[in-house]
Amino acid sequence: MKQQNKTMHNQTSLFKHNQGFSLIELIIVVAIMGVLMGVMALSYYVVGAAKTKSYAHAFDRALSTAQDSTMGRIQGFDLYFTNDPDGNAYVSIHASGKKIKVADKKNPIFFFDGSQYVSHTGQLRFRFSKASGALKSVCQNPDKTGTVQAFDDSNIFADLSEYKIMFGQPTGRHYVVHLIKPTGKHFIEID
Repeated sequence: MKQQNKTMHNQTSLFKHNQGFSLIELIIVVAIMGVLMGVMALSYYVVGAAKTKSYAHAFDRALSTAQDSTMGRIQGFDLYFTNDPDGNAYVSIHASGKKIKVADKKNPIFFFDGSQYVSHTGQLRFRFSKASGALKSVCQNPDKTGTVQAFDDSNIFADLSEYKIMFGQPTGRHYVVHLIKPTGKHFIEID
């Protein structure tokens, strides 16, 4: 009987002292959760910025490849820019046909039309001069099926001496590829 009373006394004393978490314990848990959420948000931003940067560099490399291939061959190789219905954008060099992804819904691409950045749907063709590597024209394809023969020879943004292609959201960190029309030189700038 004494043993049973002692056991009951221990159980009741346990319940008296176990009344929940203290305020300090709750503050510590909330602070740890806040730090973890901050780290997750920062890593999401860093991954998105890295993807935008890689898209800008992929476009810049494709410009170099198309330009170098045009200057070193008998036949010129144009660079084609294409959007798909899912919000992705690709460039391809006509000779190889290999598509390189340069944009997606979270990391869009915009073209500067002389007064503002605008998105472009459909296809664009960048054509370079064989002799100098200068940008000869940027033409659009009115045919949405992607037929290469459908490109017209009207040069869009013809009055611009520099083409600007922006990668990323306009309100956030973005990268701009500058393409100088008379020389064909191009470089990336962080805005």
